[in-house]
Amino acid sequence: MGRHSLETRTALEQEAQKRAAARRARVTEDREFVAMLGRMIRRMEQRLINDPSCLPEVIELGQALMDAPNVAIAMNAARYSSDPFSAPSANELARLLDVARQTVQDRRKKGDKIIFERQMGVGVLRVSQRQAATLAAKRADEALSAWLERKDAVQ
Repeated sequence: MGRHSLETRTALEQEAQKRAAARRARVTEDREFVAMLGRMIRRMEQRLINDPSCLPEVIELGQALMDAPNVAIAMNAARYSSDPFSAPSANELARLLDVARQTVQDRRKKGDKIIFERQMGVGVLRVSQRQAATLAAKRADEALSAWLERKDAVQ
């Protein structure tokens, strides 16, 4: 390894630093981010078709995605109550979502409940719940093993 490899390494490191700086400088717009999530979800569907072992985690992820708008609405309502210029009002959110104002209020209540539960640690499992979850995971593993055996037998 002579002088050439040292120069090559230095050039590669400089190029990597330039690419890293460009990644840091790029701002991903919210709509681009949502579009990316949509593409990832469609790709995940294909992966689940081929290997359904992650279905329980995907169901939990789906619940988190369902909670996100409610939490966002609740947080915006809290921001609006402290400073009306910092967030959209319930009427503005209703127009944005093309729903009744009452629907926005209902979602705000759900969001407030989710936020409260997160702060109180409601997501923490009791021992009996953990045991039930462990048993369910064991059954899921057994079912997955049986499915994989059938899949391997066919191939």
